[in-house]
Amino acid sequence: MYNRGVTKFLNSLTVLFIILYTIASATVSLNRYWQHQTAYYDFGVIDKAIWEVSRFREPLVDHHDLGDKNISIFASHFSPSVFLLSPLYWLTDKAEALLFAQSLLAGIGAYIGYLLARRQIKSKIAIFALIFSFLGYVGLQNGLISEFHDTTLSVLPLMVIFWSIFQKKWVLYFISLIILLGLKESFAGLGVGIGLYILIKDRSQIKIALSTILISLLWGYLALKIIIPYYSGGFYLYESSSLPGDPVNFLRAFFEPEMKVKTIFYSFLTFGFLPVFNPAILPAIFENFLERFVLSPFSSRWDLGLHYNTPLSPLMFIGALGVFQILEKMKKRRVVILLSIFMILSTLILHRFILRGPLGLFYHPVFYEQNKYSQYVDEFLEKVPKEGVIYTQNSLAGRLAHFNVKTFRKDYKTINPDHIILDLTDGQTENSFSPLRHAQVVELKNSLLKDPNYKLEKYGNELYVFSKI
Repeated sequence: MYNRGVTKFLNSLTVLFIILYTIASATVSLNRYWQHQTAYYDFGVIDKAIWEVSRFREPLVDHHDLGDKNISIFASHFSPSVFLLSPLYWLTDKAEALLFAQSLLAGIGAYIGYLLARRQIKSKIAIFALIFSFLGYVGLQNGLISEFHDTTLSVLPLMVIFWSIFQKKWVLYFISLIILLGLKESFAGLGVGIGLYILIKDRSQIKIALSTILISLLWGYLALKIIIPYYSGGFYLYESSSLPGDPVNFLRAFFEPEMKVKTIFYSFLTFGFLPVFNPAILPAIFENFLERFVLSPFSSRWDLGLHYNTPLSPLMFIGALGVFQILEKMKKRRVVILLSIFMILSTLILHRFILRGPLGLFYHPVFYEQNKYSQYVDEFLEKVPKEGVIYTQNSLAGRLAHFNVKTFRKDYKTINPDHIILDLTDGQTENSFSPLRHAQVVELKNSLLKDPNYKLEKYGNELYVFSKI
């Protein structure tokens, strides 16, 4: 009776944790949006593309690195699977729908992980520990609260893929694989890692494994060498021009600077280092680090911030689950319990004391007080004209993505906008004015005050609308 009661309690606790986590991540994400902490790059770009497809139009977006004219989003990333969310805009025109859906899909992915773990292992505390680490991983937390990204959406298809592998549901597996690959061109490498996972885990499924690798490589080649260059004019915007040319520098690129080592260490620590002892999953895990640390030229991908770590949460989960399976077969019940407690404590300590997991904002009252300081900007945006070409800054363009919005260029006359909207209120980050700086936007305002082709309407101390005469 006692064991049955404990089992029921831990099962209920796990499901309750998934529900509360989903609510928390959605709440923080939505409030950050309401506080104008999202922008056109990247949220507005993908929101604009999904909105256009929901209206049965080509997904043309503004991208200052790809010219002054609107261009297909496929010139930047090949991510057709995101358009599966387009029907949301048949029900509402609120961009918040995407942010809520992102958190909900991650929660569903975690619940699939819970169901999978229940089928594979008996220890209820181990199941809870797996889910606690899965969702508590700071890399996933950052992905869910940092706007909306195709990479973050990978959590659900990845979990369906692994569910299908364990249950040998191969039709569902290949459907999920195509959806995963369609979220981002670079997921071709992740697909290869999944194929190697199957090959190492179960040699009897060699055809499935090789088919996965072949499909992934073909998808990556088509996306990177044919589709994206076709739309972009012959190049891939995110290609690195300084790849290591020898084994020594290759290894150094993996571990230098120290930030990379910390990212690897904290990722494995969250899951009690158990994935290290599951060789089948390691190719997929280290493909993620390879792509970010060696093949990418951007340092913003090196730490646990933003969204680049989100695929690691399902991968580490599967790696740890496999080790628990082995330990249970060996009847190491006490070891399973101790490792489970270690995982829970590690995740909790990393979240609360070392990495300061961003979902801590959910229970921080000061976070919600910021909303009232954004109301004047909301009222301003309701009044600004929406017709014609709207030329504005990164922080405001994200809210106007469903209209014909353009972000700043070096010379506004190249765009010839109908309306120019500026918010020069103190306290904003430089990213608010990207790709310009605050000083350059002040110069823009001064130029517009002298331009006879535009008239000024002022809505506050530092809120400006210049409309073409």
